[in-house]
Amino acid sequence: MINLERSKSSEKELLKEKYLLLKGEYVKLLTDKDCLLEWGKPQLEALYTVKIGIKQLELLELRMEVKRLKKMTELAVACLNRNEPVDWSKIEKTVDMGLEKDYEKILTEASRVAQANNLLSNLASPERSVELRKLYRSLAKELHPDVNPDLTESQKKLWHAVRRAYEHGDLESLRALSVMAQDIESNADKLSDDDFHLQIELLKAGIEKLMVEIEHIHSEFPFNIEKELRNEEWVKKQNEQTEALIEQASEQKAKYEERLDLLKSL
Repeated sequence: MINLERSKSSEKELLKEKYLLLKGEYVKLLTDKDCLLEWGKPQLEALYTVKIGIKQLELLELRMEVKRLKKMTELAVACLNRNEPVDWSKIEKTVDMGLEKDYEKILTEASRVAQANNLLSNLASPERSVELRKLYRSLAKELHPDVNPDLTESQKKLWHAVRRAYEHGDLESLRALSVMAQDIESNADKLSDDDFHLQIELLKAGIEKLMVEIEHIHSEFPFNIEKELRNEEWVKKQNEQTEALIEQASEQKAKYEERLDLLKSL
C-alpha cells in the first residue's frame, strides 16, 4: 500500500513537472509574441519611417502639388476654350476641395514621422528593456488568463495593471506589481491527475498555435525587412531611388508652374 501511494505520488510529481515546463514554454512564447507586437513592431515601423519614410513623405507632397497644378491647368484651359473668363480663386477652391483626401494622407504621414522620431528618441535602455520583459514573463506565469483560468477578481485586476505597465514601459510599476504578486498561491497543487493530463494537452496545442503565429508575424512587414533596415547600404539605395522620383516630380511641378504663369498672363 505504501509503495502504491509512493508510485501515485511520484507519477503526480512527474505530471506536475511536465505541466509546469509546458506552462513555462507557453508563457515564454506568449510573451515573445506580445513583445513582437507591442515593442518590436512599433520600433521597426518607426525605424522604417525615419530612415525611409521621410523621403517618401517628401515625394508624396511633391506628387500632390503636381496633381494640384495639373488640375488647375486643366480647369483654366477649359474656361479659355469656352471663351469664359478664368476665375483663379474659384479654380483653386475647387481643386483644393477635390484634394482633401490627399491633404489628409499627407498630414497622417507627417504625424507618423513625428511620432517615429519621438519613439526612437525615448527608447528605454537595453538593461531596462530586458528587466521589463523578464518581470512581465514571470508575472504572466501566475496571472495570464490563458494559463490560469481560475483567477480571482483581485488577480484579474492585478493582471490588467501588469499589462498597462508593460505596454507603457513602466518598469517601476512593474517592479511594485511583482512584489504584490509574490503571495499568489500556485494552482498546480490543486490539480488532479485528469486535470494535469487535460492541461498538458491544451498547452501542447497552444504552443503549436503560438509558434505558427510568431512565424507569421516574422514573415510580415516590418519584420520581413528588419535585416535590410539595419543595412545602411540598402537604406541608401532605397533613398536614392526615391530621390530620383522626387527629381522627376520636381521637374513636372516646374513645367506646370510655368504653364500656369503663362495662362495667368493671357
